[in-house]
Amino acid sequence: MRTQQRRIGKMAVLLVFLFCALFSHTAYAEDLEGSFPYQTSGVSGTQEDTELGYIYRDSFFAESSYRMNPELARMSLRLAVAGFGAGEKSDASNLLALFDLLNIRYDEKTVHYTFPGPDTIGYAYGVREIGENESLIVAVVRGGNYQTEWAGNFTLGTTEDHEGFRTCADLVVNDLTEYIRQMPEGRKVSVLLTGYSRGAAVSNLAAASLDKLASESQLGNVSPENIYAYCFACPRNTLRLQEASEALYANIVSFVHPADPVPKVAPGEWGYGRFGTTYLLPTSITDDDYATYYETFLPIYLRYSFAGDFQIHTDNIISMDRKIATLASTLISPAFYVLTAQKTLRSAFMGAESGLSVVSNFLGAPTEVGEGDLINPFVAHAPELYLAALDAIGDGSRLQTCRSDYGFLIYEGDSFVNIFDSEGKQVVFADGENCEFAQEQHVCGAVYDSGKLLFDFPSTERYYVVIPSTEKQKITLQCGLLDILASRDAKRIEYNKVTLQEGEYTVLVLDPENPVLYSGITNAAEGIVEALVKGEAIDAKQVKASKVVVAGENTSDDPGEAEITPTPAPEPTVTGAPAETTKAESQPRKWIVPVVCAAAGILVVGVLAFAVFRKRKKGGAENDTVR
Repeated sequence: MRTQQRRIGKMAVLLVFLFCALFSHTAYAEDLEGSFPYQTSGVSGTQEDTELGYIYRDSFFAESSYRMNPELARMSLRLAVAGFGAGEKSDASNLLALFDLLNIRYDEKTVHYTFPGPDTIGYAYGVREIGENESLIVAVVRGGNYQTEWAGNFTLGTTEDHEGFRTCADLVVNDLTEYIRQMPEGRKVSVLLTGYSRGAAVSNLAAASLDKLASESQLGNVSPENIYAYCFACPRNTLRLQEASEALYANIVSFVHPADPVPKVAPGEWGYGRFGTTYLLPTSITDDDYATYYETFLPIYLRYSFAGDFQIHTDNIISMDRKIATLASTLISPAFYVLTAQKTLRSAFMGAESGLSVVSNFLGAPTEVGEGDLINPFVAHAPELYLAALDAIGDGSRLQTCRSDYGFLIYEGDSFVNIFDSEGKQVVFADGENCEFAQEQHVCGAVYDSGKLLFDFPSTERYYVVIPSTEKQKITLQCGLLDILASRDAKRIEYNKVTLQEGEYTVLVLDPENPVLYSGITNAAEGIVEALVKGEAIDAKQVKASKVVVAGENTSDDPGEAEITPTPAPEPTVTGAPAETTKAESQPRKWIVPVVCAAAGILVVGVLAFAVFRKRKKGGAENDTVR
């Protein structure tokens, strides 16, 4: 009898132990959801005090940082926008409110939101317990409302990394390194580092430094697989392109919109890039199924931005790229920029005129055309665009459809221009001042900017450009491929000062890989296009290109000699569930498991205890009878 009682008792103790072990293991494994205070940027709509929903999961950090997680990207972006400076003092109040909601512990030693100066940076970090013997350090770098820190954005310097960003990144790295090394020995430590715009550039460099330290076992219990870096609207910050593309840094992720001017500087034409992997947000010239994405994206964007419409179109993209290319060409090189322009720009940003105004004056606005009107060049830099895009992308698979290049045309001349698609249907009519789209649905963009017609289109498509001449004139055409990821022309073919006599025409077969320019009698132009569309032979004079420029190769006078290998489209490894496009709906809770286990454990223990009690009572009764 007593043996049986002991056996039952041991089973009860074992069950209690197992229950406690299970409960303690899942104590920190939480899903948290809610909303935090947020002020919209007002760039694309009205500035509003509102709330932004979030979903956080401890399970984000159960897998390797080398797998891009779209859900973690969305949470990181929310941390980044919460990290914008709040109020006139540009303090961390919004970020600390979110830290509190996420149970991230911080103190005065981990919050470094210095009042903005030309070379300062704001950042804050704290720790959250995500397991019995595991901690998560969350670090956020200020990326908005940083006032005269604009001056640091244009402090390029003469070293391999952008000096203004590198100096600030070193501050972040030194603080985090000391903080990490103070963590208890034997404890697993993960690090999440995030930022937007300027904050993204600093986070990108800081994460690369942490990766390097961790790979050399100089960062305590932190390994590169536990360093998660998510950067948004990230400027180009380093000349160390070969090192930046190494596998070690693949856990550093950047998201950029092709129309956003901020990620285009420092110029790719000067050889600048960023560490890790860059993903393009979808546009009609980089995504084969943009229409279905847009249906999901638009209502989210309008809700987040409080805007009446979506103001970004493909012509915005080529306008920005051409302006940045012009700037890079004018300033020749980083060294020339530092020598002639850096001090002047820094002074402008430290004066009464804000950084936004200084840059806007340079970028300007192209002439209004059709549906495209770039009133504010920073519309594509609005955080609401990035928030809506990542929510609409869902599980991240759409990122695999983004190409890294697009075709372009630049035309200088007085004649009107007709552009036809690959089927011979007219798409664009341009009269020297305005552009009209002949088709309601199109994936190309056309705009007049600084007296030039700019036309951009998907790199997989072919177009035909017809330019007639009513008088003798000289025209100039440039066309080719622009590599968005590299932010520079991958291939450029130039037809400089081509002479047209009265009554002549040119037809440019606008194939990004192999364009061909024909000339002939004006009344034969339509027939030439029709024949080209059908693949028939034509009787027309072919005009030789003046110059062919291929990135990384020598200039050639013969188009046939130049070949191009564009930057390959990103092939992300993604994980995670589709995004919620509204305030988070009810999710399965991880607390259900421990609660159910607790109830089951209590029930089992109760049953066993009751069985023991009955046995004892029965045994006592038998003993009384014997007595």
